[in-house]
Amino acid sequence: MPIHEFSREQPLPINVPYNVKHILVPLNGTACSEEALSLAARIARNGGARITLLRVVKPARDYDRYPLNIANIEQEPCKQDIEDAQAYLRNIIAKVSLGDIDIQSEILAECSVSALVHYAQVHNVDLIVMCSHGYTGLTRWIRGSVAQQLFRQCPIPVLVLRQDAPFSLRAYQEQPHVFRMLVVLDGSAIAEAVIPPAIRISASLSTPMQGHLHLLRVVQPVYFVDEQATGMVQRMNDEHVKEAWLYLKQLQHQICRKQLDHIQVDVSASVALESELAYTIIRVAEEGETENGQRISEGYDSIAISTQGHSGLPRWVSGSIAEQLLGKTRLPLLVIPHPHKFSKDPMHKAIPTSEGENAGPGSNVSPDHVNLSPAGPSHGCP
Repeated sequence: MPIHEFSREQPLPINVPYNVKHILVPLNGTACSEEALSLAARIARNGGARITLLRVVKPARDYDRYPLNIANIEQEPCKQDIEDAQAYLRNIIAKVSLGDIDIQSEILAECSVSALVHYAQVHNVDLIVMCSHGYTGLTRWIRGSVAQQLFRQCPIPVLVLRQDAPFSLRAYQEQPHVFRMLVVLDGSAIAEAVIPPAIRISASLSTPMQGHLHLLRVVQPVYFVDEQATGMVQRMNDEHVKEAWLYLKQLQHQICRKQLDHIQVDVSASVALESELAYTIIRVAEEGETENGQRISEGYDSIAISTQGHSGLPRWVSGSIAEQLLGKTRLPLLVIPHPHKFSKDPMHKAIPTSEGENAGPGSNVSPDHVNLSPAGPSHGCP
């Protein structure tokens, strides 16, 4: 099916209430996780954020043979694992070009989604940037139902990179490049929550050029078996497309009218009439859009979605569509969960690897300052 409408607004200053001041980067020992750190570093550098590197050390007991919700068993990681993790973090800090970014590193002594979420909440993290696969405990965090748990539990935006299709920053580092984000909407306010983080990230990764947001709404067509109803069905589908387009145009104008911030992004929009939501999203994001055989846009650099909404969005995190988006797209995926509160859990432990909150770039990780300590009470979601 063709893309029915396409429009572009001139860039205007946009007021975005979402600020990225603290970025959490879980590292899993892969080249992809280092790519995630490079991406986070660019966001931090252009937005004045600080970065925390998080390395998971599994307890002495091998939890891989047990489910994630196993009863809390007090097991501390062995000394050698801690020392290896510290050496790894020192090497990463020295290897990746971090410039003058405020950076610290810690070791998390628990392999669970709730531990990661709890740590992010307690330390007021604004964005998590991570790789989608790896080894050790992180592998289980981002596969199948565990990925869905992360997106459901975490009230913080998560930017996920695919290990089997790593996102390279070389082109962005060699010359200015616009980071184009495809923002998928369904008409709900919950789905629109993805827009401010998408604007911030696109603008940060596009500096010194302006960012680009493309608003996409996929309308699922109505079908009738009765051939006599063909005309009525066509009119209904046309009306649904028209309503979706009017919604996007209104939202487009609302975004571009904001003039209280100095962030500038180019905003475009389109509507697609398709029955396969995930397939359409991935196709548009990776291949671009065509109309009447003519290409009207190129592909995008990332997909941004909210985990809850209406008109199909809940299925993205509860069924096969979620697995397709997470497993099939080669692009970074920005996920904005529906905010909800969490109970305090003092069982999650973090091992600080540097003294003080502001270790600074290239800070040493000393084995002499390793202590198991509770992560602290939950600060809630801002």
